[in-house]
Amino acid sequence: MELATLDDVNRIEGKQDRMEKMMILMLRHPRGRNVVTVKDIAEMEGESTTKLYQGARYLLPRFGQSAYPEGYARWPLEEYLAWSARDPEERHREWLQHLESERKREVKNLQRATG
Repeated sequence: MELATLDDVNRIEGKQDRMEKMMILMLRHPRGRNVVTVKDIAEMEGESTTKLYQGARYLLPRFGQSAYPEGYARWPLEEYLAWSARDPEERHREWLQHLESERKREVKNLQRATG
């Protein structure tokens, strides 16, 4: 019999964590609601909603941009679970890259506007 590696254990723990999050959300919303809000994500991540919006947007799918065009920010449960399954450090790096690309886009727009 082959022994489990550290990678195997981490992968299994990640799957277990996602299942626990999904079960908690399902129990909280027994009518089968399949969307999560910033408040739901804050509770799952152990952070405040303020912190998520002010400094930890990398914990939110789409960096806080809602999946729905109207109303408050929310995402399909499956999208959040897939996003949360990714390494937080990788999501944070992507967030920093996103900020840099947004900054460059704004500079370019400003240069175009000023001529």
